[in-house]
Amino acid sequence: MMMNNPTINEDGGSDSDAFASIERNLLEEYGCECLTIEFMINDDSQRVNLCNDQMEYDVDFEYNGWRRISDAVRNNCSPHAVCIFGQIEANLNPDTSRCIGAFFDGLKQNTSAHSLHLQMFPHNYEHPKFDLVHFIKNNRELDDLKFYSPDYAALTPDQSFMISSALAHVADNLNLDLSECTCDGDSFSQIISACLKVVDLSVNCSKLSEYAAVATLLEDSRAALKWLLLNAYGKIEGISMVLASLATNRTVQSLFLYGVYPNLCIPLLCDTASIAGIHDSNHTLLELCIQSSFNYNKPCLELPEIAAKCLKLNRNPDKLRVIREKILRFYFIGDFDVSPFFSMPISILPEVMRFIKPNDNDDDDDDDDDAMMEYIFYWERKNTVRHSAIFRLLKSIPDLCNVSSRVVTVTHEVPMREICSSSDSKRQKTDTE
Repeated sequence: MMMNNPTINEDGGSDSDAFASIERNLLEEYGCECLTIEFMINDDSQRVNLCNDQMEYDVDFEYNGWRRISDAVRNNCSPHAVCIFGQIEANLNPDTSRCIGAFFDGLKQNTSAHSLHLQMFPHNYEHPKFDLVHFIKNNRELDDLKFYSPDYAALTPDQSFMISSALAHVADNLNLDLSECTCDGDSFSQIISACLKVVDLSVNCSKLSEYAAVATLLEDSRAALKWLLLNAYGKIEGISMVLASLATNRTVQSLFLYGVYPNLCIPLLCDTASIAGIHDSNHTLLELCIQSSFNYNKPCLELPEIAAKCLKLNRNPDKLRVIREKILRFYFIGDFDVSPFFSMPISILPEVMRFIKPNDNDDDDDDDDDAMMEYIFYWERKNTVRHSAIFRLLKSIPDLCNVSSRVVTVTHEVPMREICSSSDSKRQKTDTE
């Protein structure tokens, strides 16, 4: 529908009939499912743009009129989405300040909001403060929060404290967007540390301290995060810090990275440097989108083959099975390192052989094409790789059985017997059937 955009009293006067029209049209006839208010304060003009889905008003500040709108918002209107923006470039005059304060007083009594987008106002101008904590306490179904920094400025410590204090009162399953925020000092860490109930987080990182704050959140077992969008600025050290934390995270299922190259993410899903590395990689991430630069309209870059395969394997809820498949597919290939077996009991070697041995009943999570030739090629390639792995182990048997060559100190023990046993029991079950 075409949005009307009437201007109330362009000559700067006030008219109670005009505000009655706003009250009637905006809050009664058209409702206020979505209520947006944008303050425009400068040395030449102090006005406000107030709109809902179908009507838009460019309004002067007149206290009695704004008090009526405030009362209507508090008593008659139940906006589900509230957006507050401000282009404040000068101190407010007394009438403007009273009007904004009256509107905020009415709005904070609302109890029906599901979404709040709030731009923080510049700290160097005097203006009424929106009571964010009170608003969040009243709106228990709020599940979407987005904050904007003041124009051309970072959040102040006081503003960051207000946000972090408010996050302590949010309900579960909150989506939080900080991608339009910049912070000074420890403000970023203060906000991120309060995000334990956030399930969907969008954030920018430009300093190592900011990457460290995100990494700490990912390592916190209390965190509920399932979806993470990180707009990185090419700091490899910081990105590596976050990816290392994601390797041990068990809740995040979707990851969107901007300013990162795809190859950096391979160790996250499968660190092929060692069996221990594969075991300790991430086996719960299901979706990974990477772009070299921040652009919502761009498609995701193509992932390396190993990363794409690992995401498919991660769909299996049996994570021991996922680990087994990753070890089989990405460790026992080529001239792989046999030294990890020096520290294992000799009795486990036959189990390792059975673990590697090709089995016609193995699941093929990697084959999306049902064409017979592709199927045959897959099994021939798979059997060849596994037979080569067994041959390499057999050649190493004299060294593996040489007691004097075996390593006594084990720095990281991988439950290889458990992995092999799960594979063997699965095969026995299949054979029985």
